[in-house]
Amino acid sequence: MSLDDLKAKVDDPTFFHVVGLFNPPRYGVRLFMTRLKYKHCDSDTFKVTKISWEGLEFAVVSMPADAKADAGQIAHQLGLEIEDGVPNVAGENGERWFPISSPYVFALRASKRDCNLLKYEERLVAEIEQRHN
Repeated sequence: MSLDDLKAKVDDPTFFHVVGLFNPPRYGVRLFMTRLKYKHCDSDTFKVTKISWEGLEFAVVSMPADAKADAGQIAHQLGLEIEDGVPNVAGENGERWFPISSPYVFALRASKRDCNLLKYEERLVAEIEQRHN
């Protein structure tokens, strides 16, 4: 799905979207997406769109609105939070907000920043992917 396709869908109340920082890697984002994909969502309705913005790569996970409780449970298990609003960055030119916004777009926030957790996450993602291939 392209950025324009995503912008056209973000106001659809039958879906909700979670934005997480993908690269540089933020703890929990990949594992959140992987667990949600294989345990709670139909592959036809679960979409990940990667968007480069402000020199960073974000992943936008789009899923049916009825998967929101499952997404919240997975986020909680990983020490993450799904918050109202979208990511922002602050720089020389002031604060800038992620280019997609609606009442159905949320930010995935990680409270943990630890290189060892990122390595552990990589291993878990690989194990889950391997079981499903």
